[in-house]
Amino acid sequence: MKKIIYAMTFAGICAVGANAALNTVNGCYQIGTYDELKEFATKVNNGETAACGQVTQNITVSSSTSWGTTKYEDWTPITNFEGYFEVLNGATIDHLTLSKSTVGGVLGNYDYKGLFDKVKGGAVIKNVKLTNADVNGEKYVGGIIGSIESSGDNTKAVVLDNCSVAGSVKGDKNVGGLVGNVSSNTKLIVVNSYNSATISKTGLSAAVADQGGLIGYVSSVASVTLVNCYNTGSATTNPLVGSSDGSISATDVVCSTSSKCNNVVKDATYNAAPATAYNANLNNETYQAEKVKVLYDEAYAGKMQAVYQNYVDLSGVTIAYENSKVTATFTDDATTFSIPQDIKVDKVVFNRKFTNTKSSTIALPFSASTSVIAGAEFYTITGVTPRDQTDENSRDTVVGDGVTSVEAYVPYLVKPTGNDGSFAVSGAVTLKKTPASQNTTVGDWSFITALEKKVWRRADASKNLEASNEDEIGRIYGFAGAESDGFVPGNFVRVEKANIMPMRAYLKYTGNLGECGNALCKASPVVLSDSMVVRLNSIKTVDPSVGGEVIDPEEETTSIVKPFVAPVAEKANRWYDLSGRRLNKKPSNRGSFYSKQAVVK
Repeated sequence: MKKIIYAMTFAGICAVGANAALNTVNGCYQIGTYDELKEFATKVNNGETAACGQVTQNITVSSSTSWGTTKYEDWTPITNFEGYFEVLNGATIDHLTLSKSTVGGVLGNYDYKGLFDKVKGGAVIKNVKLTNADVNGEKYVGGIIGSIESSGDNTKAVVLDNCSVAGSVKGDKNVGGLVGNVSSNTKLIVVNSYNSATISKTGLSAAVADQGGLIGYVSSVASVTLVNCYNTGSATTNPLVGSSDGSISATDVVCSTSSKCNNVVKDATYNAAPATAYNANLNNETYQAEKVKVLYDEAYAGKMQAVYQNYVDLSGVTIAYENSKVTATFTDDATTFSIPQDIKVDKVVFNRKFTNTKSSTIALPFSASTSVIAGAEFYTITGVTPRDQTDENSRDTVVGDGVTSVEAYVPYLVKPTGNDGSFAVSGAVTLKKTPASQNTTVGDWSFITALEKKVWRRADASKNLEASNEDEIGRIYGFAGAESDGFVPGNFVRVEKANIMPMRAYLKYTGNLGECGNALCKASPVVLSDSMVVRLNSIKTVDPSVGGEVIDPEEETTSIVKPFVAPVAEKANRWYDLSGRRLNKKPSNRGSFYSKQAVVK
């Protein structure tokens, strides 16, 4: 069994309750509107504190306009959250608003304000970007989290990853752009995050204290880890953390205010333009693996294995969390292949048998440059050259040209070049959502990716078998991966009775075979052969200065059993060797060659 290994990164999934009104994908509530965001908050606030939510597109808070003034709806925060919340596709949440207006003339409770008011250990909040935020409160006020609260299991940290706040955050005590308060006996990890919102007082309280660009206050016996974070928003007391009685560890933490920059965060540094270094770290895979992912592993404390076991709506692939890595394993015996949404993983094991140096059909569930794929060459079908139907020795030829990149689910011919038939991909690769269909069409031919097992057969009453895709029989060519019925591996073989497994490809002829008998079919129909050979044209080039040298030295003609005869469409002055490979000009060196007009030996 040959295995293909890929190196990649991850996007998390978590479980939700069974009675969800919102749509779910692999256990995560899907949130695409402000009303759906409110519905998610209601579910959490009604007891689903470990829920998973995924924002799938940009959200703008509902608003109304009166006398030319736009008023945004007040947000009811998500409370006691200990689940997983992620924003996908670079989406933002715009105009999150928590006002300081009174209700019935009575000043309301303005403590614990933010997108989340209280968050507990084990929670992961990822990729949240608040734009034009207007968050107001008195105590424990943060753009994203009001307060990190102690829970039954304080060994689990709260993780805030790749989050940012822009706009205004106002409060009088324990106020931060990202997090207002970190309570005693809690752990907070903030990575790849920043604040550009202005931090200021509201005047609801006489005292003003503990205001910071990232975090307002860290309590005693609380632990905070900051990695690759910065603040450019002004703050009343301190630019990063208002004050701390707990412990703070900082790596690559920057503020743009020269004074007081490291008053509380001792390892912080000053930089007037911190975003450049921040983005470099964010895009550095080694940095993220060594400085960030190891923190995730510690924070989850074994939770992630259970999380990934909940990823159940997959077919043809399983997801597991093993040895600090997310691994996707593709099974070769599944009858369907389905990935319902984009997934980033660290490692992929692709269990499928390949024959070294022999072509096969394949579709991969990700896009990548072939420069990062070691041990394989990929070819896209660019045409089918018809045989000379007046010559019984001529063969139909499927032509494949080498490519420099592969696209998700597009069908290709692949030729392993390593000693064991395996190949590997390095770098981050995202497994893409499975489309409804995928094919490459050239003229009257379609090269089609099988996303589920497909069977072609005629009805057989003696075996109690019904017909399956009988209307396509005679038009379908499958790729011969092993020698059978006289066909050599590497041929495309016209099927009478066959099946194909997912993530492979087959050819279908869509032109006229003379079935209809009306005026549209008066032209001579094509007569298809039982098998077609394959010619692979490498993208490599060779200096053709020597007479008779092959233009495409890597092209492969498989299963040529008789001397190749140039098709009718080929020009008469083109020359070939006996493998069917085209030469750049009439040969001058010794050997056996032929053209449509003559044979040279």
